[in-house]
Amino acid sequence: GFSINMLTLFAMVLAIGIVVDDAIVVVESVEKIMHDDKLPPAEATRKAMDGIGGAIIGVTAVICAVFVPIAFLGGVTGTLYKQFAVTITVSTLLSAVTALTLTPALCALILKPGVHKPKPILAFDRFFEKVTSRYVGIVGVVIKRGVRSMLLYAVILAGVIILFKMIPGGFVPEEDKGTMFVAIDLPAGASPERVAAVMKRSEAIVRTEPSVKDIISIPGFSIFYRYANQGFLYVTLKPWEERADPTQHVRRIIQRLNAKFYVGIPEARVFAINEPPISGMGNIAGFDYRLLALDGDREKLDKTAREVIAAAAKDERLAGTRNVASPNVQTLFVDVDRNKAKALGVPLSDVYSTIGTLLGSSFV
Repeated sequence: GFSINMLTLFAMVLAIGIVVDDAIVVVESVEKIMHDDKLPPAEATRKAMDGIGGAIIGVTAVICAVFVPIAFLGGVTGTLYKQFAVTITVSTLLSAVTALTLTPALCALILKPGVHKPKPILAFDRFFEKVTSRYVGIVGVVIKRGVRSMLLYAVILAGVIILFKMIPGGFVPEEDKGTMFVAIDLPAGASPERVAAVMKRSEAIVRTEPSVKDIISIPGFSIFYRYANQGFLYVTLKPWEERADPTQHVRRIIQRLNAKFYVGIPEARVFAINEPPISGMGNIAGFDYRLLALDGDREKLDKTAREVIAAAAKDERLAGTRNVASPNVQTLFVDVDRNKAKALGVPLSDVYSTIGTLLGSSFV
C-alpha cells in the first residue's frame, strides 16, 4: 500500500548508498586479496568472505535494529516515518543477501588477476595504503591502552548525555525563528474601541522588551477565531547576532511577556505564543486538544473544557495551557426553508454563501 512520495523517495536515495556499499566492499576485498596474496579469484573470494561476511551481517543487523522499531511507532510520527523505515529496512536486507550470495559468485567468475592499473589509480592506492597503515597503528595504540581509551569513551558518552538533556526534544522542537505572535481575547460583545485600547496597552508592554524590532497590529483577527472582540499582534525580533544572550531567546521573551500581560491587562486574555517551527504545520507551536459536544450542549462543553485545562495545568510537562473557545459569543440561528428554496429553483449552496457574505465571514 505504499506510494511514491517524498518520504519513500528520500528513503530510496539513502538506501542507494547502503545497497551499493555492501557489494562494493566484497568486490574490493576480493580484488585486494588477489593483488596482495596472488590467489586465484575463487580462493580469494572464499578468503574475503571469511573476513567480511560477519561484518556485512553485523552492519545489516544494526541498521534493521534502528529502523524496524520506527515502523511500529504510533501517532503522527509513526504515520510519517513508517514508509521511510520499511523502505530502508527492505533495501538493506536485499543488499545484504546480494552481497553474501550473488556478488561473491560473480567475483569468482568475472574477476581476472593481473589487471593493469593507470598511474593515477596506483598513486591513489599508495596514498590509501599509507592512511590505512596509520589508522591501524592508531587502533593498535587504543587497544594497548584500554583503560585510558575507556575513560575517554566515558567522557564522550557523558557529553552526549548532557547534550541530549540540553537540546529541546519532541517530534519537531520549538525554535527561535525571530518572530512571535500575541493573541488578544476580550469578553464576548466587547466593542472595537475596547479592543483597540487593549491592543495599544499590549503593544506598549511588548515594546518594553529590548529585543523587539517591529510590531504589526491587526484588530478583529485571531489565529483561532475571527470575532470582533479579538486582536492580533505579529512581533518581529532583532537578528540573532544582536540577541546572543540566552535571556533574549524567544521562549524566554514569551515567558516574561505572558507574566506582564497577566498582571497588566486583567480585563482580557492576552498571551504570547511562538511561531510553528515548520511553516504551514499548524498555526502556532505546541499541540492542541479538541473537544466535541455530540449533544450540542455548549454549557457542558465549556465546563468540560475548564476541567481539562485545570488538569493539564497540574502537569509539570505542560506550560501555557489555555482554552481558546468563546462559549459566550452571540449566536444567530437561521432556519432555511429548504422546500421553498427548491421550489423557487434557488440552490441551497447559494443561500448559505449569500448569508455568509452578508454577515461578513466571506468577501466578494
